[in-house]
Amino acid sequence: YKYDGTVPSGASALPAETTQLHGATVTVAPAATAPGYTFDGWESETVEIVGGEFTMPQSDVVLVGRFKANTDTPWRVEHYKQITPGTDDYTLAATDNYTGTTGHRVSATYRTFEGYTPAEGNILTGTITPAPDTLVIKLYYERNTYNVYYRYIGVQPDGAPDIEKYSIKDVPFGTVIDFAAKPTLENHEFEGWISHEVSTSSASFTMPAMDVTILGRFVEKARLTVSYEDTGTVPAGAPAVPATTYHHPKENITVADAPTVAGYTFSGWTSEQVTPVGGKFDMPDVNVIFTGSFKPNTGTAYKVEHYKQNLDGTYPVTASETDDLAGETGATVTAVAK
Repeated sequence: YKYDGTVPSGASALPAETTQLHGATVTVAPAATAPGYTFDGWESETVEIVGGEFTMPQSDVVLVGRFKANTDTPWRVEHYKQITPGTDDYTLAATDNYTGTTGHRVSATYRTFEGYTPAEGNILTGTITPAPDTLVIKLYYERNTYNVYYRYIGVQPDGAPDIEKYSIKDVPFGTVIDFAAKPTLENHEFEGWISHEVSTSSASFTMPAMDVTILGRFVEKARLTVSYEDTGTVPAGAPAVPATTYHHPKENITVADAPTVAGYTFSGWTSEQVTPVGGKFDMPDVNVIFTGSFKPNTGTAYKVEHYKQNLDGTYPVTASETDDLAGETGATVTAVAK
């Protein structure tokens, strides 16, 4: 017995040589075996083998056998994702199962994993071998890192805190990141965070396979008004009410001076929204209206002068008598003749 061609690793040993008598019926040895290969059977150029037997001729017989590589030998590619950047900690993410011809060289193909890049040093080729030494090509993928940037939209207001300090470098893909606390600025409102790369509807986001820019801006709070109104009858000559002024909440405000009109007493400026102390108050979150009224004085002095006719029919320049009286400013009075 002998093998023809390449003898694969693990092939069974050749059957031992035997001595047979001429005319004897000889049983051919069982088919040889080799993992991953199919044996074509024993053949001879000098005898005819029928049913695994032949008749011994008057000469030596050489039986030849050949191995044929199987075309359905399993092999596989295993894809491993890195768990933590910069470490050798990987986990199996996917497996591709194939079949091929035993002994042939094959090449693996990378998969595309969002947020991962094939690691350097991967070996992409191998030779198909049968079990238990099945070919397994292992490919490793490194977890990518990306950056998080914080930026203001438009012009940064004076005094606004630095939000770029919240930026984070080299964030691993898939990491859960909390949004930075919203900054504050006096007399401004922060509109909240927005981003074109991630949702800002919750307190955190999962790092995508790209850099993330988080935007925010301050808007000036709507300024509130302090206004003044006269109530009741406004006497002639009264000054105009103080002009309306504009303020931010918590701003300390001084109430306008009370107006003066001769013959009248001003009630003072009062408001339903605030109670000034020492003529000052802190601006609330609502508009403030002050009202005031004039009350006529009741002791306003007036005079009745009496002039006596001279003998020549004229009247003296100086009153003959004067009555010093008092009454309510603006009231109509009637003099009494003497």
